[in-house]
Amino acid sequence: TTENGIIASSVDGYVRVYDLRSGRLHSDDLKDPVTCVRLTEDGKAYLATCLQGTIRLVDLKSGQLLKEYVGHKHSSFKLEAALESGDCRVLTADEDGSILHWSILATDGQPLYRTPGAHFKAGSSVS
Repeated sequence: TTENGIIASSVDGYVRVYDLRSGRLHSDDLKDPVTCVRLTEDGKAYLATCLQGTIRLVDLKSGQLLKEYVGHKHSSFKLEAALESGDCRVLTADEDGSILHWSILATDGQPLYRTPGAHFKAGSSVS
């Protein structure tokens, strides 16, 4: 949830922010199905895990894409991403069983670490 509302993702490609105080809805079209959305610690941005193998960091108020993280397989299953270390790192599992870590400041969007075969089958959640 946001400070005054609820944030939701959908396979229609939209992230929706419902402001319960004002009764307003803000929608961001990310163009790819979104399987998970997480707020940053400060509540100013969100991390959206999208099919087609991208994780996007998006400004909550403006909907502007801040960063995009790639390098993992995500085409069939619901996968989640998480933020750790005071929002310094992005983590996800992927469909080949690997765990991936990115610096939130990565300029090329490529993972810092990849732990191949961390799971026998597809991973779905990290926390």
